[in-house]
Amino acid sequence: MKTMGARFVEEYTESIESLKRFMLDGYQPSSIRDAISTIGTKTEIFLKSVALPGNKNRNTFEWFIDKLDSLGIDQSSRDKLHSLRRLYNKFKHDPAYSCDLLSSINIVSEGFDVIKQISMLSVGNVLSRHIESAKRVYWLAIWDHFVGGDSEVHIMLPSDSDNWLGPPIHDIIYVDIKSVESICQELQSIGTWAPGKDFIPANIQQIFESESDFYESWIYEGNYIDLITILASHELRQDLAAGLNRHDSKKSMLIAMALAAIDIAKLPTAPVDYPNAIYSHAVNQYAVPPDNSGISFIANELGNLILAIPGIDRPNLIGPLWARQEQASMLASNAMASVLSGSVIIDSTLTMRLSIV
Repeated sequence: MKTMGARFVEEYTESIESLKRFMLDGYQPSSIRDAISTIGTKTEIFLKSVALPGNKNRNTFEWFIDKLDSLGIDQSSRDKLHSLRRLYNKFKHDPAYSCDLLSSINIVSEGFDVIKQISMLSVGNVLSRHIESAKRVYWLAIWDHFVGGDSEVHIMLPSDSDNWLGPPIHDIIYVDIKSVESICQELQSIGTWAPGKDFIPANIQQIFESESDFYESWIYEGNYIDLITILASHELRQDLAAGLNRHDSKKSMLIAMALAAIDIAKLPTAPVDYPNAIYSHAVNQYAVPPDNSGISFIANELGNLILAIPGIDRPNLIGPLWARQEQASMLASNAMASVLSGSVIIDSTLTMRLSIV
């Protein structure tokens, strides 16, 4: 059984090997920048979602490294990760910055010693079974609100809908307007990214562009958990009018809670209270505001859904994936469990599916 910690050790090893290959193949300065950006972003996500889950994603990379003290990682080891963080940030924030190859390899290799140490600890989700999550393509459309200083990011499934409102929106999150470029760079580091106008159908792109505050659209292919983790780390919560906040969207909250439920189901030790564990994890990991009316009910329903699955199968749950209403109705007939009037099911392949209109 490959654990989440062991999987990241593999990814980190691949990053070191890619840097070492430059010694044989030659390289451009941008090659080192790209390699460091990738390992830096993945290390930050690893600390947030695997080693130290349950803490606020908006806390900085530096904060999470310092927090490793609570896991018994000594100062000398934390300093090695801080060196990686500083190198990552220099490449990220200064386009003119350069670092020689041997120094980069040395910094990344020293960080590897710490990652191997963390990967053997029985903390967070480190020893949880790693399951290759289904990757898919998402459309992201961004609107800038200069008065509020935020960018409104819509996450959508690709759709051939000709509805004048465009494709169905699956999540909305408000991020700091100054963070959009950083978000773009981070997504390119951990998945496949491209400008939306090159792939999104012209009629849907025109719907986006018809609004004066539209900024741009993106295509992202990868894991939803990585996507929402990065966006949540840049979230800018504001006191918007009722109905305009992300947490006012039942669909957005259901998706966030579903992601949290899958995470909790994979824990090596079952929580005493599944609903409370799901609720707390959704708040800390998926940008669900605390004290949100209706969230406790959803957490309770999803807790019951997980409990309906045999304990031996829970670590194998994957998703969530989405199904059109007609497909969801067909799957529901053979589902292992369902809640919320059949809008959330776990099908015979241990995949959680959410019904979409």
